[in-house]
Amino acid sequence: ISYMSGYDMYQDIGNLVPELNTASARISLRKASTPEFYSFFTNRVSGTLTRLETVLATALKQLSSLREHIEPNGISLFEELMDASNVTLFRSLQIRSLYEYAGTRDNRHLILAQHALDGAKECIQRRELDYRVPFSWVASWSDNPTVYRYRYL
Repeated sequence: ISYMSGYDMYQDIGNLVPELNTASARISLRKASTPEFYSFFTNRVSGTLTRLETVLATALKQLSSLREHIEPNGISLFEELMDASNVTLFRSLQIRSLYEYAGTRDNRHLILAQHALDGAKECIQRRELDYRVPFSWVASWSDNPTVYRYRYL
């Protein structure tokens, strides 16, 4: 999943010591429009993302059915887990759709990517309503009561 976010936490180490690089090279959407990359994407990546989407959608449906069994004091955590899982599903769908669009120029893929982005946006907006600290703390570097420079941690 770290590759879906576009950055592997060990990328800096890999850049300093190439022998230790654990991350594959990033492929921009511009490069993804080449026939060579699209063939690689179709044969090696697209199926993996589709399987991830299928597994997540199935798991989310099963998890959703458990909501009625959750104690009232656990509903907030349950909803947060549901939203986080949905964002991961939407991200996979968005990535796959954008690379499909880059390789085919079929606007249906672009529309699907936008729908995925809109779905993720709804989840994020729900999560923002439950922030327990000021937004500026979560989105800025500054002094704070933790040992980390970044307040969110």
